[in-house]
Amino acid sequence: MSDVKLAVRAAAQFLANVLEEDGIRDIRLEEVELKENESGLPTWRVTFSFLRNRGDSESPWSETLRPFMQKTEREVKVVEVDLRGNAVGMKQWLAN
Repeated sequence: MSDVKLAVRAAAQFLANVLEEDGIRDIRLEEVELKENESGLPTWRVTFSFLRNRGDSESPWSETLRPFMQKTEREVKVVEVDLRGNAVGMKQWLAN
């Protein structure tokens, strides 16, 4: 699989499945590159950012007010996809 669109689609589906219960939203494609992995094999590295609520789960606030009290943070993850279209891993993106 060398088509970048297929790699992005596979990575997006993997991200959504893995983080399904975390309430992520506003997913943005940030970057796509074809690089060698640690084994020397070509791998698509697809970078996404998204919003996720962070808050105190033990908050005394009622369920009605809790969404307004939570802090929203943008996170960045890199999903690696092999040339066959299989997502093989996900890492936290770290600035150099």
